[in-house]
Amino acid sequence: MTKTAALDFSQKTQQQESVQTGKAQKPVQLHEYNNPDPRLAAAAADYARRPEKCVIVAPNREERDELTQLARADLYAQGKLGRIAHAVPVLLEKKDESRYRVEAYEPGDKIHYRKGSSIEHIPNDSEATVISTKPKGNLLTVQIDTTRDEITYSPSQLRAQTRESRLYRGEVREIAEGERVRFTTADREAGVRHGDLGTITRIGQDRSMTVQLDSGKMAELSHEKTRRIDYGYAVNGSQGVRADRIIATGDQLSQRNLQSVSPEAELAMHPGSTAASEAQSNKNEAVTPVIVQHQPPVPRHDYGIGF
Repeated sequence: MTKTAALDFSQKTQQQESVQTGKAQKPVQLHEYNNPDPRLAAAAADYARRPEKCVIVAPNREERDELTQLARADLYAQGKLGRIAHAVPVLLEKKDESRYRVEAYEPGDKIHYRKGSSIEHIPNDSEATVISTKPKGNLLTVQIDTTRDEITYSPSQLRAQTRESRLYRGEVREIAEGERVRFTTADREAGVRHGDLGTITRIGQDRSMTVQLDSGKMAELSHEKTRRIDYGYAVNGSQGVRADRIIATGDQLSQRNLQSVSPEAELAMHPGSTAASEAQSNKNEAVTPVIVQHQPPVPRHDYGIGF
């Protein structure tokens, strides 16, 4: 049974799933606002109150970016985020583009090949850096990281390799001790899964890191492996994320964004006006939301964040 009852679940389905699981659904907190302006600040403050094993689900990318900075500011004000931030290069997956056309690639992008090609001398489970693209002929030139060999090929002709590959772009994150992070790829050696959340407890001079996972394990990352982390405050949806507390916010919230939430997890909803109307119209007796009303915003600290 998922925690999306306040959004879109029929009473019949909920009752059936409750019988199947034999587990009681925790109450859903539904936050309402007299003024919609403080919604993001309130959601970030809710997160900062108890950030361990917690994540914010927000469908809108711009709101996720703002929520991340608001949550970081709150944690910084509480002394939970280190005063010294390090510029850390990270790799973020590019998912919304057709990888069969070279227009999806840019110099400096990273490609992870799950399946190699003996003809093009691409090893299995290898990585390469994009060197250049040539739209005429749809040609892509890459350099294999392990061998330093340069290879030119058409992604549309190596369809199997392209289909099973992953494409990443490089960005820079300001990371401090105490930072909440999410692993963007699995790492067997470090003992982490894709989507695992944790808190950075140490940053070395060589940019190596120690991360305490929410599972309780400690992961040691070399400076090369730190490329596979990102901020762990806000995500698009619950799939692949393991958290005990979920804070959901946004006008575009839907059942799809929350379909993988564990029935044992706490769920607090800070919906926008559209999602709030949907939540109210779909709530039922199987899971009765606990309504929390918010008054107009008042300043909370020097970061200019108020609710």
